[in-house]
Amino acid sequence: MFKKLIILGFVGVAVCFVSLTELKSSTASKVNFSDVKEDTKRFIRLNSELKLTPEQERRYKNALSQIPAPCCSDYKALTC
Repeated sequence: MFKKLIILGFVGVAVCFVSLTELKSSTASKVNFSDVKEDTKRFIRLNSELKLTPEQERRYKNALSQIPAPCCSDYKALTC
């Protein structure tokens, strides 16, 4: 259960990041979800491969430090 919550948290962050990145592109297209396992693998891979600018990193940290962790409310999503 805990592992699923952590993966769900990563997927949520990845979906937001990929969505924002694609919206920024002039040729942005819709994100299509067809295979949950493969999409999860892709989002986790993208999360480790994509490098943020210092401004994006600041916004990322600011946003995740406001959200409770998926496992418990004692920690923030940034620490997971």
